[in-house]
Amino acid sequence: MTKPWLKYTLLGALVLVVDLSVYLYLGLLLMNYEDFHGDNLGSSSKLVSMDAGYRAFLYGSIAWNLVNLTGISYVAYRLFKLYKQRTGGYSEKCVKLRLTTNQNHEQEEDNERERSGSL
Repeated sequence: MTKPWLKYTLLGALVLVVDLSVYLYLGLLLMNYEDFHGDNLGSSSKLVSMDAGYRAFLYGSIAWNLVNLTGISYVAYRLFKLYKQRTGGYSEKCVKLRLTTNQNHEQEEDNERERSGSL
């Protein structure tokens, strides 16, 4: 018997390790820029003072943030979808309204059958 939860747990752990490794790599590269930035180049937060490599690291870290936001949103969506599936997806108020509506439809169908049978 296979354990699918084990496969997904290991895959999630691998994704987490890769994600943190990329953050660490990009962070160290940007810290390198901060350490060797000279005051004669102007403010270190301006893009003009960065060469192309450091700008690529900065844009890479911004892109990686967007990838992570997308991934977190997807995981949240899947968890919400799983929650709705397991709980039936409706609150008690909605279930009561749905039952009442179904009962009304059934009663209307019974009335319609009675009318068609009496003709």
